[in-house]
Amino acid sequence: MLERLHWLVNGTLKRLGLRSLKEWAWNREFSSGRWDYLAENLGGRNDLRASILEYLRRGDILDLGCGQGATFRQLQGMYSSYTGVDLSSIAIEAARSLADELKIPTGSIEFIISDIETYVPARQYRVILFNESIYYLSPNKIPRTIRRYSRWLQHSGAILIKIHDTKKHRRTIESIEASVRIDHTIALNRSSVILVLRFPL
Repeated sequence: MLERLHWLVNGTLKRLGLRSLKEWAWNREFSSGRWDYLAENLGGRNDLRASILEYLRRGDILDLGCGQGATFRQLQGMYSSYTGVDLSSIAIEAARSLADELKIPTGSIEFIISDIETYVPARQYRVILFNESIYYLSPNKIPRTIRRYSRWLQHSGAILIKIHDTKKHRRTIESIEASVRIDHTIALNRSSVILVLRFPL
């Protein structure tokens, strides 16, 4: 019961708290190792990789909520440039260490500590990715955030939104469907999908 209450409070802080509280909650989780399995279980994520590569075509990718760098590790050598954004300084430090370990050229990759609700990109991208990060935004801000980021999407590109559990996050999907035009949906398995958004939204 106490553990369930803990995760409920933590989840609320991550979505609705002030930036300092959200950063504290995310840093606490990354410090505890809760998200380490994402970096360790890359073999089962080839379906996501294939879907990204279909739209990326060696272009530039913006990964919103990049965590410890699992996505860029999957895609190394497949992009012109990669920008990873996450609020957790601990996650970003781990991602930077991973990039150094893999000897990724510094000019092709960057990691930025920022809240994806307010982050302002410096340029346009072929792919803008929300990899299981969209539902950690404040629910009423999800449609607005998607539309805001569309300003930094190349006209030939796509916004990809990965949803891990469609039943659990049905409200999030309905909110997106009601506010923007979904070009099509890629079913990864029985419960996971990628929503593909292209111009015009």
